[in-house]
Amino acid sequence: MKKVRRNLVKFVLLGIITVMCCSCGASLNSMKDANNYIKTSRVKELRGWGELAGAIQATSPKVKVQKSSPGSIALLGLGLLTASVPLDYIAAGIYTPTTLIGISEDLKNQPVTGNLMTIETSLRVNTAVLYRKEPGKPEWDLGQEAIKRAGKLPVRNAGCVIEKFEPRNSISSTEYKGEDGEIELNRLVFPRLWVYGDYNTTPACTMEDLLTYKEYMTKLTMAMAQILKEETIKIDESILQEYPDIQNKTGNLRGKIYWYDSDTQKGFPEK
Repeated sequence: MKKVRRNLVKFVLLGIITVMCCSCGASLNSMKDANNYIKTSRVKELRGWGELAGAIQATSPKVKVQKSSPGSIALLGLGLLTASVPLDYIAAGIYTPTTLIGISEDLKNQPVTGNLMTIETSLRVNTAVLYRKEPGKPEWDLGQEAIKRAGKLPVRNAGCVIEKFEPRNSISSTEYKGEDGEIELNRLVFPRLWVYGDYNTTPACTMEDLLTYKEYMTKLTMAMAQILKEETIKIDESILQEYPDIQNKTGNLRGKIYWYDSDTQKGFPEK
């Protein structure tokens, strides 16, 4: 586990470097270029070292207060109120609510009025297809595909104003658009939800609403991780046939999900 944690730190640092440098990514001139880029980047990933080489890395949601008013409640300890999520949920595609277990009614009903909050998760894979559109083929959107599995964003108290919902939020993606199609690629995805507790609307937005949104973002991230796993397995099948030497070089988590619980700071590698 210590080794996995060290690799997780490297994953975080790599993520930061990727965000800084992805504007220097590949220049794509066609959909064929895009497909070749996906394959080439995956081959490089599979030739990497460490337990997490070739894994799909996902992090549970964090709640942050972006702006608060005088007298508004502090959300300290919000993460500690949530249960950790067994990786079995991901593998089985079961999205069972866990967030509200063991929380008192008083705390559930506590208002979050006056707070502008974000609930954000993250996923990393060598190169994720965020969006693809080609003539004669159905449009494919990673965020919308995840919503199909996790369900729509829940409707809560009227005082909870959804400022923005970005299922496949990313930074400086590699993109191509031409007559033969359109595609968006990135190593990192940051699904994000912005919620504001409005003063002038009743019923007020409460802690229970916020935790329910957090639970939903967990489901969405699980669904997205599973989709990325399925897409990665398809690519790996052809790569391993062409490059059989890679078979013994990749980490034990190649093509599997590594789930990191940001509340408990524990990792759950898929078996």
